[in-house]
Amino acid sequence: MKKSRFSKVTAQILVIGISLAFIVNFGPQAGTACAPQSGPAATAEGLTISPGEFNRFYRQRFEQERNQRKDFDEAKAKAEGFAKKIAAELVDSRVLALEGQNRGLRLSDDMMRKMIKFWFRNSMPEEGWDQAVYKRIIQGNYGITTAEWEENLRTEESATQMRSAVMLASMPTLAQVRDRFNIDRTRSRFTTLKIDRSAFAEGAADPSEKELTTWSLETANAAAIKAQYAEQKGRFDTPKKVQASHVLAKFKAGDVDAEKKAKTKIELAKAKLDGGADFAAVAKEFSDDGSAAKGGDLGMFGPGRMVKAFEEAAFALKAGETSDVVTSRFGYHIIKVVKIEEASVTSLEDASDELAKELFNKERIGKLAKAHAQLILTTIRTGTSLKTLFAEGDEGDEAREESGYLNARNLKTEDSGWVTAKQRQIKGIGLVPGLAAELLALEKEGACPKVYTTDSGFALCSVEERELPDDEAFADESEMLRSYMGYALRQRLTAALSSSLREERGVKINDNALGANPYR
Repeated sequence: MKKSRFSKVTAQILVIGISLAFIVNFGPQAGTACAPQSGPAATAEGLTISPGEFNRFYRQRFEQERNQRKDFDEAKAKAEGFAKKIAAELVDSRVLALEGQNRGLRLSDDMMRKMIKFWFRNSMPEEGWDQAVYKRIIQGNYGITTAEWEENLRTEESATQMRSAVMLASMPTLAQVRDRFNIDRTRSRFTTLKIDRSAFAEGAADPSEKELTTWSLETANAAAIKAQYAEQKGRFDTPKKVQASHVLAKFKAGDVDAEKKAKTKIELAKAKLDGGADFAAVAKEFSDDGSAAKGGDLGMFGPGRMVKAFEEAAFALKAGETSDVVTSRFGYHIIKVVKIEEASVTSLEDASDELAKELFNKERIGKLAKAHAQLILTTIRTGTSLKTLFAEGDEGDEAREESGYLNARNLKTEDSGWVTAKQRQIKGIGLVPGLAAELLALEKEGACPKVYTTDSGFALCSVEERELPDDEAFADESEMLRSYMGYALRQRLTAALSSSLREERGVKINDNALGANPYR
């Protein structure tokens, strides 16, 4: 008896749920405005979406969007590519329905009849169901036959059941929620010690030519040299540079009188230069720039140093040539190029010795730094805490004397403060992706179990305090966290499923059909 009552309630809820979902996609507001025929709006294996079907769906979604965003209109829809977005949404729903039907998720005739009677119960005459009234409602509101409408209903139900399956699959268990809660809410304090490679560079001897050659010939090292060259190619590419002088007659944009005076001045300077006068002398006499005292000399410069108009004119001249009048935002210029250094590129072969030496030293210094870090880790594992070993004053002196570690490089520890798993950086260590979560998993106070690699070298730490979230906090927040985790996973699963189904069925969207939409 209980089972029967449960089934009846479930059926009613299902009917209401399907009806609500169906109204969204095929409701009365959708209208019947079909676009001029320009081929299907979208096609896929086993699927064709007509422009009329797309238009009904588009209009519904357009109105929903406008209700949420008061400034949303046809112009914004076009600018945002709203039609293509909605076409993809409709296609995803349809291919999802096809997948559901292939898996046997199809609305039965009996359930569909129950749903339709429930939905239209208030539209029927007192004596009961009237098929003619039903047909008139469908034709009047949707512009399609009852058979088409019912097939759409079956399609939507298949898609709805597939979405429900994804929803169920994406809901985390209570144990998973607890694990996530513990990770998010656990926090620890650490004593941290950073050991940079640079601390071991001073006094390090350069490798001999034989050492460097042998090292460079090893396959992994040769690949590292090549990769470093590619990464730092700009370092070995020297752009074209010119040494130039100029005469500048300044004026501000919009100041007509100042511009006329500047024009007169630059023309006088140009006339003197054309008459054979020395450029430096003319610059000293006429130029409004600070370089006038040096005969207008601006020194050597490469791309990006000067304003665009000036740079283009200067780089177009040959050595010894003088430009016509050039206008920039500073005023009028006459430019003379004194010297040119053409662009050059250092090849990998020519750069390899320099790069090999850098990488060799980095590797050797890195090994020294890591060995030093390992020595400290061994020391603090024997009972002397990291904090005490590097303490100032008598306490630290006694700990170092007892352990034999002298701290000749004057390394210093730091208090990390409270650290949570979401932190990207840890004070005293820096940015090491994933390290915070790894350290938060350490349950015992004392030395962290290994040497950690950082961008600049290595790091050590010790757990000083650890706080775990309590059961009361979990009881208050678990449902919210479960919903959040489920939503995030559902979004990923739905996106992955849609992408897979689109590829599998060869979905094609016809932009011409979308462009004919009257709402665009």
